Amino acid sequence: LTECGPGVLIDGKPVGCDVRINCFPASELGELLVKSPSAGAFVGKESRLTGEGFLKTGDVGIEKDGKIAVVGRSDELIKTRAGIWSTLAVLSNSAKEHCGLTFCVLSAKAEGDKYHCIAVAERAREKELQAFLMRHLPLPVDIEIFPLNSRVRETLEASAHKSTGGALLALSS
Repeated sequence: LTECGPGVLIDGKPVGCDVRINCFPASELGELLVKSPSAGAFVGKESRLTGEGFLKTGDVGIEKDGKIAVVGRSDELIKTRAGIWSTLAVLSNSAKEHCGLTFCVLSAKAEGDKYHCIAVAERAREKELQAFLMRHLPLPVDIEIFPLNSRVRETLEASAHKSTGGALLALSS
């Protein structure tokens, strides 16, 4: 949303602009579209503007109770086995809830027709996490789970603070 200037959403409400969510098929999630006087000034490619003058931000959002929440970026989207579009952050939070985890990091990448997923979580919950990911990630998928220790946690938390999007896709604690 930074392409549109500061303060596009405050407390989940648009400020000085019009915001729409272009929902993905069979999902409550969608790409945020913003129309504001400053939106066009930050755009280098006309293809990012819709015919109605809305900027395709690349941010993924959801609307609940009249408020818009940004939940990720469109390049982080993954289509689950149920055919629902989600972000790795949403899957990470769901995994924490369903597997009783206090910490979970997910990273996934399509390699040809196969997904490769790397997860970091508490060792005691590895089997539950493996089963959860097999139920939700698209098949075929390779899953590697690494045990969490204090050094790994510190490294991941530092990376999350430095990340500008891409290297670390989902960090939950």
